[in-house]
Amino acid sequence: MRARAVLLSLLVIVAGWVTCAAVREARRPPGVAEEPRAAKGQGWGTRPRPRAELTSLLGEAPGEDEAARTVIVCGQVVDSRTGAPIADASVELVDDGSALASTATDDQGNFSLEATAAEVSEEEGGLGGEDSGTGEAPSRESAADGDGETPRGVTLEIDAQGHVARTLRLGAREALPPRSEHEIRLDGHARLFGRVQDASGPVSSASVDVVSDEQRHRESSNDGGEFEVDELPPGEYLVAARADRDADDGAPAETQLALQRVRLAPGEERRVELFLAPRRLQQLRGRVVDAGGAPVAGVNVVAASPISGGDLDRVLRAALVEPTVSGSDGRFSLEVVESGWYTLELRPGDGEKSPPVARGRAFAAPEPEEVSLVFSGRVLRCTLVDEDAKPRQITRYLLDSDDLEMVRQGSVADASQVALVWPLAKASGSVRLTLFSGALQGHLELTAPDEPCVVPLSPKPE
Repeated sequence: MRARAVLLSLLVIVAGWVTCAAVREARRPPGVAEEPRAAKGQGWGTRPRPRAELTSLLGEAPGEDEAARTVIVCGQVVDSRTGAPIADASVELVDDGSALASTATDDQGNFSLEATAAEVSEEEGGLGGEDSGTGEAPSRESAADGDGETPRGVTLEIDAQGHVARTLRLGAREALPPRSEHEIRLDGHARLFGRVQDASGPVSSASVDVVSDEQRHRESSNDGGEFEVDELPPGEYLVAARADRDADDGAPAETQLALQRVRLAPGEERRVELFLAPRRLQQLRGRVVDAGGAPVAGVNVVAASPISGGDLDRVLRAALVEPTVSGSDGRFSLEVVESGWYTLELRPGDGEKSPPVARGRAFAAPEPEEVSLVFSGRVLRCTLVDEDAKPRQITRYLLDSDDLEMVRQGSVADASQVALVWPLAKASGSVRLTLFSGALQGHLELTAPDEPCVVPLSPKPE
């Protein structure tokens, strides 16, 4: 009986300790930890200790929001038409233009990239792709969107031989899940080939242009009239073959032209037969001037889509028109296939790549009226002077820069001053200007279109 009473007393004491501990835990404020049991001789009581004090003793434990968390982007690259995996494709993870990680796909088209969140930019405003804004690792999805726009935020850049490069937008840093998996479908390049001929048979040395609303490819036919253009993205194209035949009676050369519209599917190989026929081209003529009516040289003149119509066929025919550059007298001339009103764009910088600074309209005809287009961009007004500071006649100019893809040059009709378009589209950069007066020349390096621009003639070589 006594043993049973002792056992019951011990159970009551243990139950009391458990109950007291539960009550203390329930009453403890958030963020407060309990101090470990005191050493022997120091009592059994506990004292709440603030979390900040424990942190200074033990160190901060890593949390979910720590910037060094790992982000894994993986998946497979396949051909969009056949579904076959693409080996050795280049895959790069990019954040606002800065590469974070890169790899190449294996024999099965698989890839895996790993980066830390600390490497990813914290700039907001990324464009969301199929993974953006979920915060969860998605299932395998097709990367069908995300082409043709300037990438922002984190992107996946994919390129493979024989295929059109793709850009997949993953979104801003905050939207990236710890792991995401993607199926990247690349369109294969198309190939266009064929033969150019007229009534007498195959035509050699004919120019063949394959144009879309975004790009132009030019080839020449060989001795058998054959031509080939490869690495074409799928889409709508206008194929134009041209050959100029000298007339027997000394008359102006006769232009022969063939036009054919084609649509190329991914990976398609298409043969076309182009039959030349005489055709009179239409002309667009004009003069580029500044606000004061003075001619401006070196302005790129580009024919945009015709004003009337506006369907894809007319857009492609406008894309067929080769851009030109205004001469020292500001004049220009463009050849077009169809008559009618056209929109003309004036562009500085590197030709068709620079944005237009002015627009006008002109009518295409065999003998059109000349139109005046006012150029509102930056202009260099240049004078060439000798050692006595007297103006010299300018016969030719040359503009060069490390930021230009090609040298800009042209002849001048014996003028003592020439107005040249500032060739750089961006605000920074320098331009090397050379003015010629017969066999003599003068040089000047410029960082802005200063007013006026006086170029000293270099001493004659001994």
